[in-house]
Amino acid sequence: MFLEKLDETLQGNDRFLKQYVPQILDPRLRTLKPAEEERYLPILSTALGSAGDSKTLLRYAQMSLDLSLPRAEALLNEARAHATDADTSAALERTLDLIHKGETRVDVLNETLFQALEEE
Repeated sequence: MFLEKLDETLQGNDRFLKQYVPQILDPRLRTLKPAEEERYLPILSTALGSAGDSKTLLRYAQMSLDLSLPRAEALLNEARAHATDADTSAALERTLDLIHKGETRVDVLNETLFQALEEE
């Protein structure tokens, strides 16, 4: 029920309510067990599609790095498709490039995305 409500919120028009979703979702993603990840994929997919601005999109992309790397990679590819500007697209591309080159350290991948957030 909780995940359904989050999804409804992300698909809705209430911008005030939407701004709290990352604060709710982030701590949950950090403590997920691999078997629980699948349930959160639709929520993150909806979040990426409805982010609306690059800062929010990158924040959701960063949260996806709390999942297993193959799932995170798929979500980062999806985020790239929703990027609204060249800087955001480049940050996502750099992160994906690191993954393709074999980088598995989440802190390094996060740093790449945070650089883009700091530049805004």
